Amino acid sequence: MRKAFLTVMFIGALWAGSATAQQPDSLYKRIGGYDAIAAVVDNFVPRLVKDPMLAKYFVHSQDTLMHIRQLAVDMVSAMRPAARASTSGAT
Repeated sequence: MRKAFLTVMFIGALWAGSATAQQPDSLYKRIGGYDAIAAVVDNFVPRLVKDPMLAKYFVHSQDTLMHIRQLAVDMVSAMRPAARASTSGAT
């Protein structure tokens, strides 16, 4: 009886370990996380501000551009599933 119990516990532990080991990384991790998102935004914001149709919506000071950059990085980073779950009140 004890041997059967230990066998079942061992198989259960293996099964639980393999289930978590096979779970793929999130898209956020696969694209490189915060640093990769920041690099894309760093490329995007200057082009956005220089666009003739959109430039009138931006004040061209360095502080404003850095603020826009940080807001864009935060917004895209907050779209990852873990962030949505933690901000939506889900447990």
